[in-house]
Amino acid sequence: MAIIYVIDIIRDLLISTDSTLKNLEVKGQKIDFASDKTEYKVHITHDIDKLDLVVEPEHEKATYLVTGNKDLENGSIVKVKVTA
Repeated sequence: MAIIYVIDIIRDLLISTDSTLKNLEVKGQKIDFASDKTEYKVHITHDIDKLDLVVEPEHEKATYLVTGNKDLENGSIVKVKVTA
């Protein structure tokens, strides 16, 4: 009598360990993006209540979340959190 052992193979999905950005743009603004720079200041007119952002993570599996980007006023802080 034989015993058969079965091993199921499950490949891990490729995940990211890189939480940097490849590109960050604020349309209509020049911010001189650098991946190691984490703070930028932009000057906007009173009629703008939301920034038009282009966010591109370095790794394709990284995700990002933008907070604080509505009802902007003087001193507002918009955050882009990138998660690997």
